[in-house]
Amino acid sequence: MNIPTRRMALLFLGLSGACAVEPDAPEAEPTARTPAPEGVRCRPGAPAPTTPATLEAVTPSTTQPLPWVPQLYGARPDLVSGSASRVEGELWISFGYRRTEAAVTTLRGRLVGADEETLELLPTELASIPRSPEYGPGVVQLLLPPSSARALARSVEVVVEDARGIRSATLRLPLTEVARQPDGGACGRHGLFNICRAESLCSPSGRCTPLTAPTLTSAEAFASSGPSRSALTLRWDDPNQDVVAIEVTARGRREPLVIPVSDPTRDGPWSQRWDSDVFEGASWLNVRVRDQSGRFSNVLNVAVSAPSPVAAGEACDPSGVVSRCGAGLACTRDNGRSCIETRCSPDVVACPRDLSTTPLDTSTSADGPWVTAGSMAGAEEPRASVCDRYVGRALIHRFQAPSAGSYEFALAAENDTWTTRLIARTRCALSDVEAQEASTGRGQRRVALPMTLSDGQEVFLFVTTEDRFTLSATRVR
Repeated sequence: MNIPTRRMALLFLGLSGACAVEPDAPEAEPTARTPAPEGVRCRPGAPAPTTPATLEAVTPSTTQPLPWVPQLYGARPDLVSGSASRVEGELWISFGYRRTEAAVTTLRGRLVGADEETLELLPTELASIPRSPEYGPGVVQLLLPPSSARALARSVEVVVEDARGIRSATLRLPLTEVARQPDGGACGRHGLFNICRAESLCSPSGRCTPLTAPTLTSAEAFASSGPSRSALTLRWDDPNQDVVAIEVTARGRREPLVIPVSDPTRDGPWSQRWDSDVFEGASWLNVRVRDQSGRFSNVLNVAVSAPSPVAAGEACDPSGVVSRCGAGLACTRDNGRSCIETRCSPDVVACPRDLSTTPLDTSTSADGPWVTAGSMAGAEEPRASVCDRYVGRALIHRFQAPSAGSYEFALAAENDTWTTRLIARTRCALSDVEAQEASTGRGQRRVALPMTLSDGQEVFLFVTTEDRFTLSATRVR
């Protein structure tokens, strides 16, 4: 039996069932009954259960209540929906609940026959799987293998109990016979259960699709030095849309680099960058992708390329690993066209002529601290570029490194009633090229930024605070 799962694992515990979180709540409407005081009550004369009717470990501690659920102290948990199906003898049981202020911790239930007799108590153990924040709260799924008693069941009754011992009303779910769907049949509403026939699965489009290995159609790899970085871009074709991992093996090495795919439904293109050479200097790579059922794609042999040169006005890679601007150019959003797309623009260090700057005097010592005090009185909002990341008054100070090394720039405000912000740029009019920013909240007065500079390199320090301040630069040994 092939039961693939998407995004969450469906665990099997022998005959005791399994539990998982389903992206979509079940569709059946609940039928409320009087809650059982201790366990699940059987009709008079029915065989007594031989095992306790408790189902432990349903503890979605990260679940947040739905906004429309009243959070009243003392309110009991509410079973809001559910469904029960029999598929080729298997029982598929799903139900959802809404929490109160206490977490739901226990489930009790039974399978009911035609004459209301208890055929079987529900399993006494459930695997507790943490809920992903994107999913709805309190959804549980059970899969029970075929048995003679389960073949006679007509309905299912469940009750949940929270940490205070308060139980919900009983939810009764009639069992319906469901046939497996052929390829092309609708399947989305069954969630983690695979309603499709063997060797097929439910695709994200909600239709049964034959299990097919993905096809890797293209791959590009890049590596750069100064600084060392790397990048990989892939495209693949996958009818099942369930690629979960990428394997990259440098030629001459045995162990592959396994890269998980965070969104298995995407069909490419896929791209990732690293602030190191993950290819370890290799010039050729063997690349393939793997789907959720373990099928591998074809292998592509990929050459690791150096960044390609880019001319003025053309789109560029700000990391500099896929492409690099030519001499005298910088890759920036401040390109006169858009504040979103990066393009190669003239690499101008100085501020525009209409902006005034105040230099920090570094002649007093070799390592600093070099300190200046000032006031925001009369300061205006300097528009060094159209893509500035800040709004508000600012003063610009200019610092020139007396020698190569590491420096710390610190801004101390006289009071803490205003946000204090310090922006350090190596290009006055380019807000995203070798630039840093730090700010404080109310109650804080000091902010600092570290930077590594070459001999004679200039840094433009944008100061924003409420009134008086002290700005300092220090060489860090």
